[in-house]
Amino acid sequence: MRDTSCSWKNGCSKAKRTEATRGTTSIWGRLAAMRGRLVRSIGMGLVVLAACSWSASARAVSTQVWVNQTYADFNQGEGHGVLVDSRGLLRPGLVLKRRAVKGVSLVFALLEHGGKVYVGTGDKGEVWVFDGFRAKKLVSLPGAVLVTSLVAGPKTTIYAGTIPEGKIFAVDTRTGKARLFAKLKAKHIWAMVAEPKTGAIFAGTGPKGELYRVSAAGKATLYWKAPDKHVLALTYGPGGALYAGTSPKAIVYRLVRKGVARAVHDFDATEVRALAGNRRVLYAAVNKIKGPRTWSVKVPSRHKKAGTAVHGVVRKRPPEIRIPRLGAKKGMGGVFRIWGTGAAEQLYGLKQSYFTSLELTGNDNVYAAEGMRGQVLLLGRDHSVATVADVKERQALSLHLTGRIRCIGTGDAGALHVMVPRGARRYLSKAFDAGSASRWGRLDLAASGNLAIETRTGNTAKPDAGWSRWQPLARLAMLAGGRRGGLVASQPGRYLQYRITLRSPRARVTGVRLYFVPINRRPRIASVTIGNQGAQKTKSKVLKASWLTKVTSAAPSSYKVSWKVDNPDGDALVYRLYYRVVGSALWRKLGWSQTPLTGTSVTWKTVNLPDGWYLVRVVASDERSNAAGRAKSDTWISEPFLVDNVKPAVRALVVRVPRVFGTSVDSFSRIVGIQYSLDAQNWFPVDPTDGAFDQRAENFSFRLPSGMRRGPALLLIRVFDAAGNSVVVKKAFRVR
Repeated sequence: MRDTSCSWKNGCSKAKRTEATRGTTSIWGRLAAMRGRLVRSIGMGLVVLAACSWSASARAVSTQVWVNQTYADFNQGEGHGVLVDSRGLLRPGLVLKRRAVKGVSLVFALLEHGGKVYVGTGDKGEVWVFDGFRAKKLVSLPGAVLVTSLVAGPKTTIYAGTIPEGKIFAVDTRTGKARLFAKLKAKHIWAMVAEPKTGAIFAGTGPKGELYRVSAAGKATLYWKAPDKHVLALTYGPGGALYAGTSPKAIVYRLVRKGVARAVHDFDATEVRALAGNRRVLYAAVNKIKGPRTWSVKVPSRHKKAGTAVHGVVRKRPPEIRIPRLGAKKGMGGVFRIWGTGAAEQLYGLKQSYFTSLELTGNDNVYAAEGMRGQVLLLGRDHSVATVADVKERQALSLHLTGRIRCIGTGDAGALHVMVPRGARRYLSKAFDAGSASRWGRLDLAASGNLAIETRTGNTAKPDAGWSRWQPLARLAMLAGGRRGGLVASQPGRYLQYRITLRSPRARVTGVRLYFVPINRRPRIASVTIGNQGAQKTKSKVLKASWLTKVTSAAPSSYKVSWKVDNPDGDALVYRLYYRVVGSALWRKLGWSQTPLTGTSVTWKTVNLPDGWYLVRVVASDERSNAAGRAKSDTWISEPFLVDNVKPAVRALVVRVPRVFGTSVDSFSRIVGIQYSLDAQNWFPVDPTDGAFDQRAENFSFRLPSGMRRGPALLLIRVFDAAGNSVVVKKAFRVR
């Protein structure tokens, strides 16, 4: 049971408080009357101590530091108008303004034509137009669920490739009217590119892995059949050749002529999702995805079964777009640079995400959009990487960052994020978890230029209304080494976020350090066990007549005291042990040593203690890991246990041949066995008069065996108590 002073004042649980209120004197009241018979212990010792070394590196010993200084560190946060590069540098980047495309779940394709951006969408198969300020629907394409690709045509015409019926539409951007340009013998049109000289369109399709060439007049012919199911990506690359990426074998091909292609590179993946290239360089976005291998459309079956169907409500089922959603498809993605020889060099990889789109820059670097965190990366030929955009939606699907109107299309909620010349440039860190409630110290950073730093704290992993408001650092000042910092003004809590606002084009941040001290948590003693106390609790022991084969027996001269501790901070703990007699208020220190224990068990010699009921108190403290003002302790008091070293006695032993009468008595333990022997021969059991060994005093009587020889005889009586003590009493008598 737990010490009541600890249990009530220190906020222990209800169950433990209830346990603490059980008074030992009320349970063992009759034993308190024996207090006067007990004398002080004249000696005891600690024989065995389980060592537990104290480590100076315990967590609560010193102030801890959270450091953000690498690209991986900063990329866990969100940058809005802030670029995070591979050097771990925060600097001004693209300022994006979100423009909603109402009623659209996917912005899948982007094309700038005639000074405007045209948007291919899903789930309704629409083409929208964006003039830099607002988006409006231009046309709905009949039978289309998703517009997967857009290609510029002559004058005011653009071409839209769709799924699920493999149609290409010609859209007049001036009138908003659409006409069927070509119907391919395929279900899905995944990618389209225009042939530079003729204006013909190449279309990659599925699920038969066919590449079609559609002339300017709309005549479609099969150009090449890939040894794969889907042609997902098309681009013109080195040497002016046409390149194609496939799925699920994930192979990049170079088209040589009609019907002939050469494999450039074979990836251990499930799809080549996107290609981007020019005459000098070719990039490929390659994904290895578990689950459905390609993005597809499920169309309701039109097959009529025999008989008349019964319907509750007749509804037309629209086609269903199956695309990767957060948590629905797991895998990894990589962006590769492919050389003319066919060698591939990976520039960057994602362990638990995938790439959706690529766009080449003017200096042969590449933008890459990913589909799990809504980020757009800028990957350099020198293996540099920078996060240039971090949109609100989880999927960045389409890119147009090299034209006059620069924008990003998203999924999970269809929207355009458009680059604007002015706006707030802010970086928001991840919610840092200190592991427990903490007091926050200084936050400093290596920075230059005009910027502002704020923090907020809370006790939930995701910031919500219960978090504190944003507060600037207190006592902000310049530090040595070009650093600046100040005190965190936010209240203590388990979680903290910081926010940096870059106020000038030259503002830079290269490293952030946050100092904090976890609020010390009290160690909790979960249990204390004396000897085999625990075993007796969990399983009721039935004592059998094992003494029949034993000549002597003795009570244990020592007890093992062990305890279990919950140590939430991992502090170096020390322990102090005390004991007292039930009914006494005086606690005595257990052991001679003045040094606190560091183990969780000790052997206690009790051979010199007076018989009686005792309590042991264990005190755990984290004083070696915390300063005096922060150190905490916990106390647990054991259940009463018996120390019984005194042997039982036999009184009023009378022999009246052929019967024997007597009384066995013990001071504290019940009598558990009686035996007799004649002339030190075999031992035989004796039952108590009342039939059960259940008291400290048991009367007994038994009949001597018949046929004993006349003359002197010796009777031995042996008595056992529950503590393991035994006594042998001799009685000489004569058989007449």
